[in-house]
Amino acid sequence: MKKTHLVIVLFCTLFVFSSLTKHPVKLTSSELKYDPKAASLQIECKVFIDDFAIAFLSPTIEARMNLSTLTEEDKKLIEDYFGKKFKVFVNGIQLPIKFNTYKSKDNVMTLQFSKIDIALNKGDRILIENELLFDEFEFLQSNWMTLRFPPFISNYNFASKLDKSPYSRTL
Repeated sequence: MKKTHLVIVLFCTLFVFSSLTKHPVKLTSSELKYDPKAASLQIECKVFIDDFAIAFLSPTIEARMNLSTLTEEDKKLIEDYFGKKFKVFVNGIQLPIKFNTYKSKDNVMTLQFSKIDIALNKGDRILIENELLFDEFEFLQSNWMTLRFPPFISNYNFASKLDKSPYSRTL
């Protein structure tokens, strides 16, 4: 089995197991996918709802996340949180991450952000800071990332942890 498939199977198993009980695993999964034909970047992130709700210090937001009934204020809080904790830079310029849509099932919320129009070229420098939920869970938190930037990066997986510096790569 390929390494990528193994990581996906492991991650899915953890999500399924963790959605059945209160989970000891503190994990997010994000995918950044570049479309060279459309010259755009799409970002998607999966979080455990009960963990994610802690970041907002609101006793009612977890129920709204589970019921897929986020208010406009909730959506703004999520966008602001990602603006502080999940940053993508190209050649030193921070890309705007705008919350678009979401879906939730069991204890997992999938957040999608608006496509970012950007043409990437060989030699461009990508820097990603993923500090999601580090303030809440410190060293227990792990943020898995998948990058798909054809023709530069076909499929690359890594984990962002509290003690690591941002991910940086030249295309």
